Amino acid sequence: MILLGFLLMGFDNDVYIDPPIRIPGGPKTLDLPTQNSTTLKTPKRPHLPLILRSPEESDWNYIYDSWKRSYREYEAWVEPHHYYLQMADRIDRAKRSKDTSFIIACDKDDPNFIFGWACIGRKDVVIYVFVRQSFRHAEVARRLIQPALSFSLDSMSRETTIACTHWTRACEKIGRANPGLLLYEPSKNP
Repeated sequence: MILLGFLLMGFDNDVYIDPPIRIPGGPKTLDLPTQNSTTLKTPKRPHLPLILRSPEESDWNYIYDSWKRSYREYEAWVEPHHYYLQMADRIDRAKRSKDTSFIIACDKDDPNFIFGWACIGRKDVVIYVFVRQSFRHAEVARRLIQPALSFSLDSMSRETTIACTHWTRACEKIGRANPGLLLYEPSKNP
């Protein structure tokens, strides 16, 4: 039963959880969460082997679902029925717009396993970025948005600004650490 739960969750060998537990009758040791653990932990690994690609038709359900669910808390005052309809329209507009593009970050060995994705606009505009929670410290988002920027993230100056159309806790954290880097501009949303 425990093994089935990990298969359904998309258990990945790169993700580790303490302490390891031996499954009777099986040759494999699985790392299961402790009772106090609430999230999966990954080591900082800036060189996670990934490839960037355009979305395939089979990726769109994941993009729609992850965008709607991950941004829900930032529009909590909107009735759920209206929120999901409005978000579906917003994503449809972004998908149809000639000024936006979507980029998928996926496993180098399994292109169907998505680490995250980004919807980027014209020069220096980031519309939305989503990265699976267990890969959020592997610089996936950084590698997703770099193609949208007119400058290198490694050689930013104080005058450099990235426009964001959706403001999240991650944006707030980055904005505090790098004052002036991010600018909230919802009007640039397609």
